[in-house]
Amino acid sequence: MLPRRPSLLDRGALLLVGAAAVVAAHPICNLLFRCGCTWFSTEHCNIHTPSTPDCPWCTQPLVFAAAGLLWLGGAVLGRRLARRLGPSAGRALLFTSLGLVAGILISGVVTVLLTGYPRLLVWNLSR
Repeated sequence: MLPRRPSLLDRGALLLVGAAAVVAAHPICNLLFRCGCTWFSTEHCNIHTPSTPDCPWCTQPLVFAAAGLLWLGGAVLGRRLARRLGPSAGRALLFTSLGLVAGILISGVVTVLLTGYPRLLVWNLSR
């Protein structure tokens, strides 16, 4: 039996959520790490301030790329779950978005654990 090909609805939800994640990458970075990144800009990021810890994603593009892969993985898993529940544009978009959010949160936690960056969301983790 051949594997079922993703429908246009499935691909559309993944494309829409993926595009939103790419556009919002720096604000997501700022949300997680309180680094100062803004839309399409690292001009106000703490990487330009010598006395603060540097943002782990802005200083290490490969770490940021790996985080993006976790985002994509979460979105794909959400889309697959939505597909199992039946065809629905709203469900596909909702579950793909929820999967993306889960991937974002997981990537933030993993980044902090691997790099020792002292902030995550609203928590200051420095001792």
